[in-house]
Amino acid sequence: MVKGDYRHIVGNFECAPGTFDSWTTISKLNVLQKWKTFVWRALNDILPTTLSLIIKRVDIDPACPKCGIEHEDIMHAFLLCDFARLVWHEAAVTFLSVAAASFFDWMQNVLHSQPKEFAEIVVAVLYYLWKARNQADWERSLPPPSTVWRLASSALTGWQQVHRHTQHQAVDASLQPSLHSRCYVDASYDHATGWRLLGLCFLH
Repeated sequence: MVKGDYRHIVGNFECAPGTFDSWTTISKLNVLQKWKTFVWRALNDILPTTLSLIIKRVDIDPACPKCGIEHEDIMHAFLLCDFARLVWHEAAVTFLSVAAASFFDWMQNVLHSQPKEFAEIVVAVLYYLWKARNQADWERSLPPPSTVWRLASSALTGWQQVHRHTQHQAVDASLQPSLHSRCYVDASYDHATGWRLLGLCFLH
């Protein structure tokens, strides 16, 4: 009823061409919330790549911190850099023949044409690719591609196992009746016989 009235007032919302329309899909992925926020930043092109910093008039070397060759934008950082390609190869993700014109379009394709579990792996790899990029930029060292994939995979698997266990506990608890136990205690002593009596009564 309320939803119908709202649509009647504002009309049916339709994404304009070029608008990212998969935010709901991202929100439903079984990954860390900070990874979802990270992907949102990447899709809005607000990660501090060298190209975006230069546009903001920051005086830095435009070369990619990972490969040291090409200028770094979002597309290069995650898909076109040789180091990034090696990480995707380690992850055995064969879908990544980059035909999309932008990271924006590529991510849309991932979310719309691939299973949810695949998208979750992609998000994990993207996050750890960026961590490796920052390590190269700040510490002047770059982990092996196999290490980046191992960290991404183990972080995703570990978080999902814990999260799944927590969800199961919550479901089990919701199925149990709410128990509010009370215990009533009374005692007596018979002087003639010397008997001592203790009574306990539990009420649920």
